[in-house]
Amino acid sequence: MKQKYLNHFIFGLLAVMITVALSMHYMVAQSTENLKNEEIKRTAKYAEKIAQFILLETNGKIESALDKDKVLRKKLNEALFAFMTEEFRYIFLLLKDPKGIYRFLLDGSLEDPAEYKMPFFPKSNQYDTVYMMQNPQIIKRSEGVDQVWVSLVYPIIDESETALLVMDLSKEYGQYLNEFHSPLEFVVRLMN
Repeated sequence: MKQKYLNHFIFGLLAVMITVALSMHYMVAQSTENLKNEEIKRTAKYAEKIAQFILLETNGKIESALDKDKVLRKKLNEALFAFMTEEFRYIFLLLKDPKGIYRFLLDGSLEDPAEYKMPFFPKSNQYDTVYMMQNPQIIKRSEGVDQVWVSLVYPIIDESETALLVMDLSKEYGQYLNEFHSPLEFVVRLMN
C-alpha cells in the first residue's frame, strides 16, 4: 500500500516539475521577445532624434538643401555614422524621385557609402507603404541583405516631400538578443 502512495507522490512531483519547467520556458521566451520589442522601440526613438536633427540642419527642405550644399551632406553623413554601432549595420536616408525610384540622399556607412542620388531598389514593397502612409514600420529581412536582422523605416516629412530614414539592425545583434537568456533556457531544458 505504501508503494502505491509513493508512486502517486513521485508522479505528482514529476507533473509539478514539468509544469514549472514549461512555465519557465514560456517566461524566458516571452522575456526575450519583450527585450527585442524594447530594442526596436529604442531604435525608433533614435530615428526620431535623427529626423529632427536632419530637418533642423536642412531648414525643413531636405533635398534642396542637400543639392546645394556638399559640406552639409558630408556633415550629415558623418552624423549618421556617429550613430553606427554594433547594433546598427546601416543608416541611410532615401527620397523617391518623380519616376518612383528611391535615391540615396545620405549614407552613414564609411566602408562603401552610396553616392548621392544613387538608386536604391528595396526588396520589400513595405517601403512604399511607409512612404504613402507616413508611419514608421519594421521590415523583417528574410531576403536580401544577410547581415540585417530588421529595418526600421522612419518617414521624415519636410515642407514638400517625404524622405525615408532607414536604420538596419544587424543580424549579429538579433542573435545576441535571441541568446540573451540562453543560459536560463539551457537550465529549463535540462529540467525537461
